[in-house]
Amino acid sequence: MVRMHPTAFVKDGFIGAPGYDDPTYFQTGVKAKESDVYSFGVVLFEVLCGREAFDTNINDEAFLGPFARAHYENGTLNQIIDPFLMEQMDPVTLEHFSAIANQCMDMLRTARPTMLEIVQKLENVLSLQQDFEKTLALQKVALGFKGNLEEQADSYKVKNLEHMKISLEQIKLATRDFHDDFKIGRGGYGKVYKADLFHFDVQKYVKENIHQGASVAKLLGYQRRKSMVAVKRLDRRYGQGTAEFLQEISVLPYFRHQNLVTLVGFCDEDQERILVYEYASNGSLDDYILRTGSRSNYSWAQHLQICLNAARGLQFLHNGVGEHHRIIHRDIKSSNILLGQNWVGKISDFGLSRIGPANLQATFVMTQVAGTLEYVDPQYNKTGMLTKESDVYSFGVVLFEVLSGRLAYFPRSKDDHEYLPQMAKRCFEQNKLNELINPGLKEEFEKRSITFDGKTFPESISIFASVAYQCLQENRDDRPTISDVVEKLEKALKSQVKGVEALRISLEAIKFATHDFSEIMEHEEHVKVYKGSLLHSKGHKVVIVKRQDLKVGSYENDFYREMAILYGFSRKNVIPPILGFCEEESERIVVFEHMVNGSLREHVKNTGLTWKQRLKICIGAARGLAYIHSGSNPQYSTHGGIKSSSILLNNDWNAVLSDFIISKGVSTLGYYDPLYATTGLLTQKSDVYSFGVVLFEVLSGRLAVEPLKVVQKQPLHSDHETSQVFFLSQWATQCFKNKRMDEIIFHDMKDQIDAKSLDIFSTIAYQCLQEQQEDRPTMDEVLKELEIAFECQDEWEWGRKLPKDFKKIISMSKFPQAITSSSKDLYSLLSSGTLLQNEKLWFSIGMNGVKNEMVSARTFSFKDVKWRSIRKSRFSKVAKISDISNLNIRILIKPQLLNPSIMYGAYLVFKFCNRRKVSTRPLYVNLKYKMAGETLNAYFAKWTAEGDWLMVELFRFCNDNETTEFDILLESFSIYHCGNWGIFVEGLEFRATRGLEEYKENNKPKDEDIQRLLKHDLHIDCQDIIKRSVNNVRNAPKDKLHLLLFNGIFIDNGKKIFSLSKVNGKKCHMLRAKAVIPNASNVKFYNIKPQAQSRFDDAVEILSYHEFRIKCDIETRMLSSDTASVDDSH
Repeated sequence: MVRMHPTAFVKDGFIGAPGYDDPTYFQTGVKAKESDVYSFGVVLFEVLCGREAFDTNINDEAFLGPFARAHYENGTLNQIIDPFLMEQMDPVTLEHFSAIANQCMDMLRTARPTMLEIVQKLENVLSLQQDFEKTLALQKVALGFKGNLEEQADSYKVKNLEHMKISLEQIKLATRDFHDDFKIGRGGYGKVYKADLFHFDVQKYVKENIHQGASVAKLLGYQRRKSMVAVKRLDRRYGQGTAEFLQEISVLPYFRHQNLVTLVGFCDEDQERILVYEYASNGSLDDYILRTGSRSNYSWAQHLQICLNAARGLQFLHNGVGEHHRIIHRDIKSSNILLGQNWVGKISDFGLSRIGPANLQATFVMTQVAGTLEYVDPQYNKTGMLTKESDVYSFGVVLFEVLSGRLAYFPRSKDDHEYLPQMAKRCFEQNKLNELINPGLKEEFEKRSITFDGKTFPESISIFASVAYQCLQENRDDRPTISDVVEKLEKALKSQVKGVEALRISLEAIKFATHDFSEIMEHEEHVKVYKGSLLHSKGHKVVIVKRQDLKVGSYENDFYREMAILYGFSRKNVIPPILGFCEEESERIVVFEHMVNGSLREHVKNTGLTWKQRLKICIGAARGLAYIHSGSNPQYSTHGGIKSSSILLNNDWNAVLSDFIISKGVSTLGYYDPLYATTGLLTQKSDVYSFGVVLFEVLSGRLAVEPLKVVQKQPLHSDHETSQVFFLSQWATQCFKNKRMDEIIFHDMKDQIDAKSLDIFSTIAYQCLQEQQEDRPTMDEVLKELEIAFECQDEWEWGRKLPKDFKKIISMSKFPQAITSSSKDLYSLLSSGTLLQNEKLWFSIGMNGVKNEMVSARTFSFKDVKWRSIRKSRFSKVAKISDISNLNIRILIKPQLLNPSIMYGAYLVFKFCNRRKVSTRPLYVNLKYKMAGETLNAYFAKWTAEGDWLMVELFRFCNDNETTEFDILLESFSIYHCGNWGIFVEGLEFRATRGLEEYKENNKPKDEDIQRLLKHDLHIDCQDIIKRSVNNVRNAPKDKLHLLLFNGIFIDNGKKIFSLSKVNGKKCHMLRAKAVIPNASNVKFYNIKPQAQSRFDDAVEILSYHEFRIKCDIETRMLSSDTASVDDSH
């Protein structure tokens, strides 16, 4: 059927479409085949120019055909061609294509070609363009994207993406040269690996709204970050990967959406084509479907949300990016929908996508159908015509995969040749949907007392199945648009969640929870607040119940609407989670989840609340208030009662806002906008003022209003006190103006705050307190500044954890450019370890801040060695020694980067060539070695934390400022205990025996630390132990008892010494040597004699050539529960 143009008109009895009609037709009224040819020529010019044939918005150029022909005749056609298409065209194909269009529109009908001739010519043009694109791709590979942009006809603008390039060397290092241990999957054109890489910080770039017009130099200097990424390595054996590589880097950097996977970098070195994406922590949708096909752990609501995410991503592509382009994905399938954090669905893999102008009907004629067969649109498969509806069909297949819990390309059995799309359509048409639905979903609904009878289903299932079926319609015109699909999925999700209706709670249940409203927790304006325990699906839950006064309660419809609004804010984490409501018997009651950490007001003076935690709380509160201000309903877009007591803190110290809508806050003294006093009006800028007061509360550790007691002298009477009121806002304003901010900072935080963070925070807080409302910032502006203050503080704190000589260390690494990264990323790099000095040294810092280093076995001297590359080694090569009974390994070594005045252990790191079962117990190896002219034995080796290598301690030393050189000769392992297998030697590691802070604290206990500990009743937790003391010290005064405990007391008849740490008050104890060396057969070698420096009556002397063992029982009550135990033998 021929469709009529929507603007068809009648001219002298003739019906036509403006801009398309053959002029001869208007002159003669005679239709001919050549008239169709003329109209087709107009269509060709539409495709070429990216605009419609008739556009009333263009005065003199309303009709495209004549306008385009005039430019063609004048040789200026390039001026009106769609620039996006122009970049992709071979000049030869452009010449041929435009000539065809021009010939079609010749004024003489006899000069126009036939449609058969046109088809042949267009096929030739297509062949030429395909050859051009292949040649261009090969040129790009050969030139490595380094040639001149114009000379290469570089339509993909690779030069503009220099900032996203990642070196091949970095990728190889992060993936251990693409080792299978890092492989997480295989895509259509190569393998995918998981890696930790530095890359362009796309998220921060987008967040800060830096436009794409930024200079290349500016982008190259932009901060890089390190994160987990997915590395897709295109298979070099197949030429098809190159075009897909170019396609992806041309699409993804410019089209960003929360439901599209983010490209964070790429590599095009040494014939490699590598794409680096954000890491989707929850895998792909096809894996998810296979998991849910066998288990019902994932809710139907979560299924719906993932599908809705993916649909929104596809909607973004189909509806045009900006004003110029839209994308047909061409390969929608469940494996190309990735699941990020919080199970957010993201569309990936744009290698087969096609891009077109947004103002044209997006149709492409493809000579070769691409995509995955089970998902491909049958019409596209038959005709080669690709449209947006082709994607919709593929998405319908995905929807049925989610509903059925099975993948499209798996038949139900070997004998069944019916694949999912055919089966789904048949089941829907025969009203046998019950056969298709995942049994796990049925179980979920049955738990909610909803049964499937084969014909009727929950509304959300019906809506979902119906829209999936519509997507699979044979006729493209019968399929919905992706926007229609989004609308239907939103409806299905709302139906499943049931929204506010699911929150209704009976008055009886609330009365039971609050003991019939017997105890009022708080009495707010027109609202009473109760605390109770409500029976929940997961047991009893502590709740806060707010009960409106009956006289001022909302009308029924108003109250229900308010509940719906509250429910929306609750789901956005703006207010405390709303658990239910009741509107029975004229009651208007709302039930909230109890916030375990109370209100911010309770913690303003909390010395344990760090500056960083305070910033996080302020950001959470600011984000919630900004969200309220963004509301379209003026009645609910102002809070009106911001104060520290209305900011509540959950278990994770995240802030939410209370006193909103229900018990809506009334401005409080000390917080309210001064203009409120004169006008009585509360606006969003009033909230901003109140929030500024809260910010200064957080900074100063003082409340907005505090009483001041002043002693006054009376002439004939004794002194007496009078109270005055202290207003924080006035004091803070004066301090800021006079640059005396040091006076306002909470005394316990002065050493915690970065100067830049303080400046940003105090400035925005001061701006909030401006007298004129128009001078105050918006909450969005406040939020942005607080986030910057947090970033500065975070950077400063991570910077303090870095070694003082970190720049020197980084400069010795393979990638010294990492020094431009954030302190957090640098700390992450150093804590995970990095290779230095041409890969001969591995350097790292421990969680406690102490430096460790490991020297490669390549620096050792061997008589018989082979070098091997093995996985999970920190070095590229390790030494293989075949004969462990005759090692002959000499180690001449000088530690270089260790902390001074720290006790270090030196550990040989090795593993046996045969696989050994990892155990928590030490392995007996009896390593014999020589050091300083003495023959020594190291008896036990222990597994590293990762369980990949064994470590045997050779010696300990205190690292001083002078460089110490060690000379060690490793002779043999015990063949009897270790077998005849050889070993791999990785190197010698120097690891601190204690943390840096522990050394600082233990070596230099401060008087103020002891005085601080004396204020606490530390002895109370030790009463049972004190009773076991030799001298009866339990009757000593508290202060004296504490000092005795700090120095240590004898217990159990002098066999043990119990003490408390002078630094942190933790429990410590020491056992007598004679009691823990049980080897009676060797007792003759032990000299038990008194020692003047020993705290016990005697000590055990053991000569260097003697072997001894320690065996003892340790009472756990004599150790603090939250500390790690240390065996520190003396």
